[in-house]
Amino acid sequence: MTMYDSLIILYSIGLVISIICIIGVALQKPSDEQKLMLLISFFAFLISLGYWFGIQSNSVEAIIMAYKLMYLGGCSIYFLFVLFFVRYYKIKAPKLFFPIFGLLCILLTGATLMIDQHHWFYQSYTFAYETGVPVLIKEYGILHTVYMVMEAAVALGLIIIVIYQSSKRKDKEKWEPFLLVAVPLIPAAIHIGRLYLPTQIDLASIGILISELLLIVLIYRLKIYDINDTAKQLIIDSMDWSDIIKVQSQIARK
Repeated sequence: MTMYDSLIILYSIGLVISIICIIGVALQKPSDEQKLMLLISFFAFLISLGYWFGIQSNSVEAIIMAYKLMYLGGCSIYFLFVLFFVRYYKIKAPKLFFPIFGLLCILLTGATLMIDQHHWFYQSYTFAYETGVPVLIKEYGILHTVYMVMEAAVALGLIIIVIYQSSKRKDKEKWEPFLLVAVPLIPAAIHIGRLYLPTQIDLASIGILISELLLIVLIYRLKIYDINDTAKQLIIDSMDWSDIIKVQSQIARK
């Protein structure tokens, strides 16, 4: 089996899994968090679709279109993950945080959708084949550096949030958010690492596949989008024992 055949199978499996994620979330109980997870699943699907189209490209125009799909999914999914975690932990974000972060994501989305019209994201690129696999050989521009910095900052920020918030929780399921943060962290780490440790096989595809498998577990098994139990636990954790005893006593009297 050639490298090309292996990647075709890998990307096809990832595409099927991403579709299962969308269907799985869509069938769950409607809520704001369910809608957020539905959007996350959809943009994860766009990333998988971009990889799937990219491996079958036979021209620079086709592979550029595939890259546009990947970055459209990537720019959007990081914003949604930050929004989800802020809601998940009931964090009060700074007033201008989301407007500024949203404008940055919109700027990067627009830049990636027009990467063939300017040189700010890719200064130059060439279509080629390596071991029978179509690739885009790129020279990066300033906006690509901005994208990588944003990707690293979001991944690091989510890790800090999950570690800090989980250390405050006393429930037995505090490890669940670590699985959720792994969904954007794994492909982000591989994507950033590829710039410094290039490999013959595109490990980002494996990262995307692992992330989608985690997403399926979180959706079907753990129902991570349902924050009702989490909200109750956070309220309980913020109360002292005297408050809890008072509430129980009032309930007993009734």
